[in-house]
Amino acid sequence: MNVLLDSYALLELVSGSQEGNQVRQIITESATIYTTVLNLYEVRYRMTQIYSQKDADDTISTLKATANTLPITEDVSFEASSIKLKHPKMGAVDCHTLAAARLHGLKVVTGDRDFPAGNDVIFL
Repeated sequence: MNVLLDSYALLELVSGSQEGNQVRQIITESATIYTTVLNLYEVRYRMTQIYSQKDADDTISTLKATANTLPITEDVSFEASSIKLKHPKMGAVDCHTLAAARLHGLKVVTGDRDFPAGNDVIFL
């Protein structure tokens, strides 16, 4: 199984929480790990808010060495707009995350309940 870790999952992983331990287990069982450049953006700003710029930069370096980073292409954005129309409460980054996962045949790992339940989402 190939998975895409969203910002929620990445932040839980970094924090070492119970949900972070679930993420760690999913990683060990997965063939390839992905995230998107927008998820790195969210992790970086949240880590800077909570900890420091150095901690954020160190975390991003580790994540980039661990997960393949997907770009946000026009195809991803157009798919994200379709998702937003069906799920108006989802944020833009979440819509792009789900769109990237669908276009690349990945399962999103998240604890964010704004994601729609389905075969392409693994909830923590």
